[in-house]
Amino acid sequence: MSSSLATIRERFSRALGDYREEAATSNGAADGTTIVATALKDRQDDFYNDWYVKVTSGTYSGSTRFISDFAQSTGTITVLAAFGGQIVSGVTFELHRFNPDDKDTIIQQTITSNFPAFHRRIMNETLITND
Repeated sequence: MSSSLATIRERFSRALGDYREEAATSNGAADGTTIVATALKDRQDDFYNDWYVKVTSGTYSGSTRFISDFAQSTGTITVLAAFGGQIVSGVTFELHRFNPDDKDTIIQQTITSNFPAFHRRIMNETLITND
C-alpha cells in the first residue's frame, strides 16, 4: 500500500484536529489577498486567524499562506502575503492550524530516516506464459 504525501498530511492533520478542505465559492480579490468560501461561514469571526491556507488546485496549487483575518459573514479568508494573483471560484484549499509545509518536511524526514523499517521487499516468482 502506498500513500501520497497529501494523503499522509491529511491523515496526520486530522489526527491533530487541524484539517479542513473546502473550495472557493466565488472569486477572491484581484490582488490575491483573499479566498472566499461560503462553507466557512459555520465558524465565528476570526476563527481561522493565525491558521494557514494551502491551495491544492488551480494556478497557485501548492502555495501556502498565513491567514491574517477571517470574516464569518462572507466566509472570506485574508492572507498576510498575497498569492501571485486572484484565487478564483472552484479552487480547492486546505486549512491548518500548523504550517502544512512544515508537516510535509516532518513526514518526508520520517520516511527517509525510517525507510529500512518501512520497506518490505516483495519477491514475485510466478511465471506467466501465454498458453
